[in-house]
Amino acid sequence: MSMPIEDIEVVCEKCGTIYQDWMRGSVNLDLDDFDEEYIDKCSSSVCPKCQHKVYHSALVVKNGVWKIKDC
Repeated sequence: MSMPIEDIEVVCEKCGTIYQDWMRGSVNLDLDDFDEEYIDKCSSSVCPKCQHKVYHSALVVKNGVWKIKDC
């Protein structure tokens, strides 16, 4: 089972803007049919002011293999 969406507050490391976003701490692709674009959105945030993208650590399960996605 994939974790539910969690609301988060992000501080942009480039410009200092504080903004609200969301993430999933884990995604189980053996149970949920998410595409790569959605997985990227689950594990990253884009600053609305400067467009700087940051990645959050997320656990991704595919074919029974657990991997930490931390780009």
